[in-house]
Amino acid sequence: MKQLVPLIKVLRPGEIRLIVHFLKLESNAEVKKRLELFNLIASGKVDTDKKALKKLYKTGKNSSAYSHLKERLRKDVLNILFLQDASKKFSTKYANAEFECRRNYIQADILIARGAYLPAIKILERNLQLADKYELAAEKTLTQQLARTMTHRIKSEKKLEDYNTSIRKSLELMTGLNRMEEITHYFSYPQLFKGNKMFNQPEFKINAIQELKGLYEKTNSPKIGFWYHATMGDYYTLNRKNAEALENYLQFLKLIEKSPSINSQANLAGANMNISSNLISLMRYDESVDYAKFAVRSFRKGGINQFMAMENLFFAYFRNKSYEAAEDNLKKVFEHPAIKANAFYPAKWLYLRACLEFSKGEFHKALKTLNESTELNKDKSGWLLGLRMLELLIMVEIGDFEWFDFKLESFRKLLQRQKEENVQRSKVIFNVLKTLSKMDFDYFDTLEKENKNIQLLEEAENELQWDPKGFEVIRFDDWIKSKMD
Repeated sequence: MKQLVPLIKVLRPGEIRLIVHFLKLESNAEVKKRLELFNLIASGKVDTDKKALKKLYKTGKNSSAYSHLKERLRKDVLNILFLQDASKKFSTKYANAEFECRRNYIQADILIARGAYLPAIKILERNLQLADKYELAAEKTLTQQLARTMTHRIKSEKKLEDYNTSIRKSLELMTGLNRMEEITHYFSYPQLFKGNKMFNQPEFKINAIQELKGLYEKTNSPKIGFWYHATMGDYYTLNRKNAEALENYLQFLKLIEKSPSINSQANLAGANMNISSNLISLMRYDESVDYAKFAVRSFRKGGINQFMAMENLFFAYFRNKSYEAAEDNLKKVFEHPAIKANAFYPAKWLYLRACLEFSKGEFHKALKTLNESTELNKDKSGWLLGLRMLELLIMVEIGDFEWFDFKLESFRKLLQRQKEENVQRSKVIFNVLKTLSKMDFDYFDTLEKENKNIQLLEEAENELQWDPKGFEVIRFDDWIKSKMD
């Protein structure tokens, strides 16, 4: 029952109808029992052997007949999985092609064994075209090897040598793809390699990326190219080389669009999301909107990736001062199922809503919204800093200067507790705000005294870098300069 229940639970409605129809064709008692057991499991009425035995045999005792019944039903279910078109089983063209190739291979093998060589050859020829289109190296190799067994009927030395050469090339590609998978496991499952000192060295990651590049250039494989561009883009982004990352992801998108083996809605959405993210980092906000919209539209509806893409879209709108569109996006975020995944998500988005309200001059409304995002208090080095900064700016805007001084002291203590994180920019902002308070909130006197610090914040270099998608949503140097207009 441990094998049968999960097997039957994943069947689709069409597959269930096929199995029921198949079992109803037989009239003997054993097959009727199989159908009865299938219906009991499919309807959820039984999920253990004990329950099944009571329903089928009115007893709780196991028997060899019952064991054989389960095994035959298991085989029936597995056999039915081969009967429908692949398009009804998989969501991507690549997975459909992979399934079709494997099924075609088995069909051709059976036909050859029975002497039906001509239809077998036709199936294998179509299989080779399908394998080439979707870069199915293993399936292509098996198909070529099976076709090679019939060269005695073709009686062509050239044909045999063509097969041998093609098989060697396919095996070389398989070796490259296998090495690609070995390398990408380090990047896809980093938690498995936390204790590996070699993996955690920057040189290892750089060398791994360079090896992927070499494999890509040698094989011209879109699958290898996919992982080369994905890891290269991550490397550039992590090192704040956003111009290089953008160029990489634009090439990545072109590769996905023209290559059936990696062309899927999820991959296209991911590339568009990365392009939009880097355009935002490069402050090319208007250009980022369409890429972000494509990502939101193309990721699976209600999934976590779509939810993450909606953050890019918010920042694209917000930085472009398209506040109405940003507000519309915010409403959809709070209706998205993924926002309930953990308590941090709604708190963060409440903070982003408060920033939008602040930008629209709705200061009291923004303060009320901030007071709802209490979960951010747990994020001591990131978004909490942004929340505390926004509180201080609101206090200035509404003229609550006594509360401002209290909040400024709390901000100082928060910064003092940061031992490992880079909060240098936040410290400079604190110093400017402290001067603002000392100057009785005279912006011109503050600018004169803090001109150098404000200029450093504006230049945003090295430790004072500003992230357009980071926690300093209301850019401080822009805000304080606007107060003197």
